[in-house]
Amino acid sequence: MHKQGNNLHYSVRGSGEFPVDMLKYDGCCPASASDQALIDAHSDPYTDSSEEVVVNLVLLNADRRLPHADRWESFRWEVVGSPHVESDAARIARLQAVWDGLLTSLTPAQREAMDYFRPERVI
Repeated sequence: MHKQGNNLHYSVRGSGEFPVDMLKYDGCCPASASDQALIDAHSDPYTDSSEEVVVNLVLLNADRRLPHADRWESFRWEVVGSPHVESDAARIARLQAVWDGLLTSLTPAQREAMDYFRPERVI
């Protein structure tokens, strides 16, 4: 798993039907035509797809977003390189706690002004 620009490249590994809805849920797309072909081959529930495969994906405009590893696992697919995901998730959780602490110290008027002028955050 690595970042290239604002995109996050990662892989998922699994067998059986590929959870196509996860592409929309994560906001990602196949990294190549061959990855799209793997997805197509493993998207039909009536096809024998017991062979384990690795599909490379790109999370576009990732900024502070990460793949939803727990949700992938609920479909019996694993985000490969999860130690990186876990360390990034821990960092985001730490920064979120700092952010929340800062918010509690604001007056209601300061919070209203901040909410009004703050751009949408994606976490």
